[in-house]
Amino acid sequence: MTGVNKLYKFILVVLVTGVFAMGCDSTDSLSGLEDTLKDIPSLRVIDGADNARIEVNRNNNSSYFTVKLDGIPEDLGLPAGEYDAWCAEWDTPIASNGNIYDGVQVLEITGEEYWKEVVFLLDHAEELLQTGLDTSEGDQISSFININWEHIQLAVWCLINHRKFELNSSYLSQLEERFRNVDIETVELILKYVRQHVSSWEFEKMKKVIYYLKNKGNTQDLIILG
Repeated sequence: MTGVNKLYKFILVVLVTGVFAMGCDSTDSLSGLEDTLKDIPSLRVIDGADNARIEVNRNNNSSYFTVKLDGIPEDLGLPAGEYDAWCAEWDTPIASNGNIYDGVQVLEITGEEYWKEVVFLLDHAEELLQTGLDTSEGDQISSFININWEHIQLAVWCLINHRKFELNSSYLSQLEERFRNVDIETVELILKYVRQHVSSWEFEKMKKVIYYLKNKGNTQDLIILG
């Protein structure tokens, strides 16, 4: 092999190797782009609310998480501070031991018909957790069953229609253990309650403020209320 051919072969190997190396390096950014563009219906952009910082901790009482929101301009009317938070993506992880996430987008779902059942449930979550759910019908004496945050979180996942979730073992087995032991009949009663009452309920009756938090990359999105 001549010196010219050897040099040509060397250059070709370097170029091919470089192409494969760049492909490996770009995997994460490509995945993040695809995740950012995933189809989530009826989210309304809030101008200036696209670079929030949140701190996420487990709550396991009044909600799944507690989120501390910061980095929002004061004139937007989104006060910094702590919010109850619920998982919007049952199959996507998030670290929640004081973990900080930057570049979070805060979006509106209030007023959107697609989100009405979710908003209705979360707007009534505090009441359900405190007093339980009245399962009586007609003229029957009130009969309340206890509700905990796991029941409400499972119901939220069921109501988010673009991310399929069902109350059966194939889905529940993928969740952390505490959800696998939840009484499914109670969750079904919550869903029944929502669907019986939401048609006569309007967003103007909301007692809470509710927003959707869009995280970057393969990190779980959240719904906050306060």
